[in-house]
Amino acid sequence: MQFRRLFALAAITSVLVAAPARAQETIANEVSLGSTLFTIEDLENLTDAAKLTKEQQAAALELMRSAMARARTITLRAHRSMEDWPDEDGDQAKMMETWKKLGEERRTEVIDLEKSVMNDLKTLLEPDQANDGWPKFERSRRRLLLRGTQQVQQSMYYMLQQQGDNESAMYYYPGQEQGIPDLIGVLRASKLTKADMTSLDTVLEQYANSMDLLIKDYRAAAKPVLGTEWGYWGMEEKKLSKSDADTIKDRMEKMRQAHVRYARQVGETLQGEAAERFMRQRLRAEYTWQWQPSKRLPQVKAILKLRSLSDKQREQVTAAVKEADRKLMQFAIEDLKKQDEDMIAGKKDETPYWERQQTPEMMERQKKEAKVRKDLIKEVVALLDDRQRNAYETGIENEQDLANAFEKRRHGGNPWEGPDQELTGWDPSDWAGEDEEDQKE
Repeated sequence: MQFRRLFALAAITSVLVAAPARAQETIANEVSLGSTLFTIEDLENLTDAAKLTKEQQAAALELMRSAMARARTITLRAHRSMEDWPDEDGDQAKMMETWKKLGEERRTEVIDLEKSVMNDLKTLLEPDQANDGWPKFERSRRRLLLRGTQQVQQSMYYMLQQQGDNESAMYYYPGQEQGIPDLIGVLRASKLTKADMTSLDTVLEQYANSMDLLIKDYRAAAKPVLGTEWGYWGMEEKKLSKSDADTIKDRMEKMRQAHVRYARQVGETLQGEAAERFMRQRLRAEYTWQWQPSKRLPQVKAILKLRSLSDKQREQVTAAVKEADRKLMQFAIEDLKKQDEDMIAGKKDETPYWERQQTPEMMERQKKEAKVRKDLIKEVVALLDDRQRNAYETGIENEQDLANAFEKRRHGGNPWEGPDQELTGWDPSDWAGEDEEDQKE
């Protein structure tokens, strides 16, 4: 680590005399990135765009990791400082002013940090790398605005509501919609071969250029709303007309449509396992509430936690889970493709999500999905011996497990979850997206 720091400083110093112009693009003032100001995605994007050498990659890695550490410090300090806020003698208005002031200070600190790191990163590049590669890297940074579209919709809802336009406000409420993912990031997460990625070069360059133009239009229209991540109380001084809100939402829909069009092109270009890996990542990125891997079923999780499970049994359970996921994924893919078609056609379905789940078609699909899961559970339970099945049914594998459970006091549980939450096997964090094991697949 110390070597990397020294190398980063040396690399910056060695090219300082012939350093390119300072970086211009910053987005931290328009989308809340928190401690993820720079991540592995940025390193991959800069490496691809500027064709970094190994030494430059090492220096860029150190700069970005250091930036993350500083961003985490800023975030943690902001959260922990809440305990030190003055109560302003109970004056709610003064408390909100203090809250906004502290938020703006943190915001300014993050923006300054981003500017500093972007300048340092650009300084690492040779002039020919900077001329072509740096604009591409800045383009990739602008795509971070895609993930903030859900926050912008919610901000529009708050602003219109505070202006007394409750009817319009509900129309802009984000509901089930998520932010728009970066298609290139989805592909990298798919862990495709170099040959597969090369086959997509033309499509991805078209995607990056097309999306960048749409982002610039969206950015200009959404300027009154971007950067309002400090919450409800930070918006009372801002005004937003319904026509402006319509324009912003229209620009969002155009970006979503572009994402879908290029995602479909990618899906049609890839074949076999590569296409399946890509669709799996699309489901994880865009379909969070409708798609979850079978290994997160409480019954499957309970079996995989058994300490007495042999390697052979674990392999058999894993194989059964993958086969069930393959079947379930087909149902989800069919639904996602229908959503894609509706998006491209500009078809808008204002029916609430829970009502759409009650249609005859969805009810039939849910029956088929339930059968796949029931068959999976039956199959993996059948792999257990009598002792393991008893442990599965009781949640107790040995005497120590029972002793540990007995020692827990009633008042030690979460009152919102009830005394038996741990026995249900359901974990709210399962709905947060990929876990470490998913990312290794």
